[in-house]
Amino acid sequence: MTANYLLVAHADESLVTLINAQTLRPVRDFELPGRIAVLGRSSDGQYGFVVHRDDDCVSIISANNENILAIVNTGSQPTHFHSHDGKSLIFNDGSGDIAIFDETKLPHFRQYKVTQPDHGSALLLGDSMLVGYLRLGAVEVYKKDALRPSQMYDCCPMLHGATQHLDTAYFGCGDGVLLLKLNDGHVTMSKISNPVDTTDRVRVGSFATHPDASVVFGNFGQGIAVIDSKADTIKVISLPASPLKFSFDSRGKRIFALTSDGQFLILSLEGHIEHQVQVAEAVDAPKGPDKKRRPTFATDADWVYVVDPQQHKLSKLTVSEFTMKQRVSLNFKPSTAITLRCS
Repeated sequence: MTANYLLVAHADESLVTLINAQTLRPVRDFELPGRIAVLGRSSDGQYGFVVHRDDDCVSIISANNENILAIVNTGSQPTHFHSHDGKSLIFNDGSGDIAIFDETKLPHFRQYKVTQPDHGSALLLGDSMLVGYLRLGAVEVYKKDALRPSQMYDCCPMLHGATQHLDTAYFGCGDGVLLLKLNDGHVTMSKISNPVDTTDRVRVGSFATHPDASVVFGNFGQGIAVIDSKADTIKVISLPASPLKFSFDSRGKRIFALTSDGQFLILSLEGHIEHQVQVAEAVDAPKGPDKKRRPTFATDADWVYVVDPQQHKLSKLTVSEFTMKQRVSLNFKPSTAITLRCS
């Protein structure tokens, strides 16, 4: 997918800016109802979901019309966003329910009440909805339109992070990765433990997937975890510095990683660094109160776009030649960005 636009969130204001992906020129600003907690994208890449956790609402931005499609109240403290195969889900931490959007019927959604408020995550696997809970340390399985869970797996302490790859869902646990797989309409469970030499507080909490890749990648301290569901293994690729963000390239053949020393890396799936270039200043404290000053990036089929909050910069690199093609100054402090395309 080649992007038409970038949607860039402001770190210190309730604004997002739509930027032309070819020229890097701003198209228009959108004034929104509150602080931006999460910036997500529909699975078809045509809509941006701006999650306002403190204001109990979500702004939906349309790339096709260059406008705000709607601002909807999804529930109390919307936080975790997940999109896949035409559906977008938002877990509301404060009210313990889930907003499910059919991307062909936006901005309409249906509300789904689950067991309890928590810092949770939700995704759809076949006709089942899987709901993970941080404090409960468990995943519940809800059959279609069921009011109560049909299964519960309470073996994922400090659950954080969820994704899906083909017929398997992945949940990050403090001691490993929980896998829930769809088999003939039924959900079965397995778990991969962290490597035996894993130190305290090092765990998988975010993921990167690609439909053509055979493995899933996750963060893991100063490295990236290679999660192989067939071999039931987690192997760790060590990096020069801690990864701030990572993703597959558009073909699922390489891994992109932006590390805390400001380096952008291209790695083979075996973990070999093929290219690297300095794209941002180093950050010493990439978590907690300083999270908004971490550089990050967004990609499409041909380009990588890097936002640097400290320098108020937006950079554009080619995927084919891996060279910096353009670098512009922004008149605001950016915090994160996604790519959007028109239909």
